[in-house]
Amino acid sequence: MLLIQLMQQCYALSDPAMEDALYEIESMRRFAGFELNEDAIPDEATILKFGRSETARAAISRRKSEVLGRQEGRHEKATF
Repeated sequence: MLLIQLMQQCYALSDPAMEDALYEIESMRRFAGFELNEDAIPDEATILKFGRSETARAAISRRKSEVLGRQEGRHEKATF
């Protein structure tokens, strides 16, 4: 669910749009760790409930900081 929230923020998708994207876009589904035939795709209500939790917001902020910090470090190394 954390990866779903991350994609939702990166692509500025609403909860219903994120649910649709998980059904329609294979790369997003695979990134989130779901298989269309085997796993239950979370519905928009589940995505909404998870996104509102304090734990989810804190984890997303931490993860974004880690990813951006790594990208910044690569950029700095490349410029020297």
